[in-house]
Amino acid sequence: MSIDRIIATILSLSGIIFTYWFFLMKKESNAVSVTDHIKIIVDGGYTPSVIEVAKDKATTLEFFRKDPSSCLEEVVIPDFHIRQFLPLQQSTEITITPKEVGEYTFHCGMSMFFGKIKVV
Repeated sequence: MSIDRIIATILSLSGIIFTYWFFLMKKESNAVSVTDHIKIIVDGGYTPSVIEVAKDKATTLEFFRKDPSSCLEEVVIPDFHIRQFLPLQQSTEITITPKEVGEYTFHCGMSMFFGKIKVV
């Protein structure tokens, strides 16, 4: 086997391992407990990305979008039938009242960036 094939094989395997780690092995961050209001920064993703809310309690999610990319210009919370445009450098408030305990995802309009709402 020639040296160029060995280098290509090593680089290919490194790329596969990195891709697997980046997309499948990222650890979930700790959930932030919310009483009635939380500000979520939208900048290359969602910060915090995991929030914990109480069942049957109205909770306001305030999304503040800093990222100018078109992917993050809208947030989708499918289980609550919400699709909301997020203007750049402005806050947008969305109020939810979860009726069941569980985990609900939210994501950008292109389903590339995700967050999670844990209802307890």
